[in-house]
Amino acid sequence: MGNVYSLDAERNLILYRAGTNLYIRSTSGENLTRPVTLCTDYRDSLSDATYNGTVYYAYRSTALDIVVRSITDLQNIYKISSQEIPDCRDPRLIAFRDDLILFYSTKSPLNGAYYLKAVFPLKPGKRISLPETAYAESLVYGILVMTDRIILCAISPKKQMLFSLNTAYEPAIYPPDSPRLEAQLCDAQQKLDSTSAKLNDAQQKLDNATDKLTDTQQKLDTSSAKLNDAQQQLNTTAAKLDDTTAKLRDTQQKLDTSSAQLRHANQKLDTTTAKLNDTQQQLDNITAKLHDTQQRFDDTTNELVRTKSSLSDAQHVAEKLQTQNARLEAALQSQEQTHNATIESVRAQYSELMNTATRYREEAARWHGIAHRRDAKPIPGESLITDSW
Repeated sequence: MGNVYSLDAERNLILYRAGTNLYIRSTSGENLTRPVTLCTDYRDSLSDATYNGTVYYAYRSTALDIVVRSITDLQNIYKISSQEIPDCRDPRLIAFRDDLILFYSTKSPLNGAYYLKAVFPLKPGKRISLPETAYAESLVYGILVMTDRIILCAISPKKQMLFSLNTAYEPAIYPPDSPRLEAQLCDAQQKLDSTSAKLNDAQQKLDNATDKLTDTQQKLDTSSAKLNDAQQQLNTTAAKLDDTTAKLRDTQQKLDTSSAQLRHANQKLDTTTAKLNDTQQQLDNITAKLHDTQQRFDDTTNELVRTKSSLSDAQHVAEKLQTQNARLEAALQSQEQTHNATIESVRAQYSELMNTATRYREEAARWHGIAHRRDAKPIPGESLITDSW
């Protein structure tokens, strides 16, 4: 059961129940908005009315309380607690002139009889004095709202009662055979038939809307399931993304540290490379000088070899001269007188040899001086040559 309220030519409000929930949603053409949950403790007896441009509704909750709310506020506007008034039931909410009125029935714990009650939900503490009629068995009542009065018909298996409330909310009880009552009942019946026709038409529209609503709800449930699945995947992806982002930030920090260390190492490498280039240049200069020195050393070695060879030849000549000198001295001692001419000739030869030896000695001394300046090593045989002379 639900009601449809027309906002304009194309928009409507639909108030309906599903299980223990009450929902409201709007329509625009064939489009439906998402449902808004009005309550989650609905049990039965939904009744609603439009008052001052706002839809008010009443129902009996799962705690067996009667609750009055508006679609613009999820808080209770008025509440009849089953703890204070046991077995309250069948709420009916109507708008009459400038008031919002709540009718309900209750069972007395003292005598077990049923009574009809009426209050003003928006005016706490204010009530309507209805006839204190006790109904021995379960009570069913109907309400007909007219321009200047409210007609109520209360029926139980053993008692029926018809009365009205005027604009001052003063009750007037109608006898069962009253002509005025018959006329009012006929008029009320006509209005009731007209209202029933309108209600049937509205009910048909409501059924159509409910079918569309059911189909849309199924599609919405399917979409919601897919959305929930996508949301779970999104949450999982978001968690992985957060973890990846954290790892990326950590990697970035390590990369920044490594980059700084690499720049520092590059600076050291540049400095070391510059020093290495300078050292290489010095090494190249030393190598060139060493090559030049090696060349000079080779030349000196060759000259030393030649000098040693000359010294060896001079020593050999000196040895021969010593031998010849000894022979000459012996010959001079034995034949001084007889061989003067020969001695003169020999001395001439000797003088020539001495000149030759002197030249060799000077040449050897010159080469010996050059070698001595280069390696400052004594020339073997120098003392022998000096002593020989």
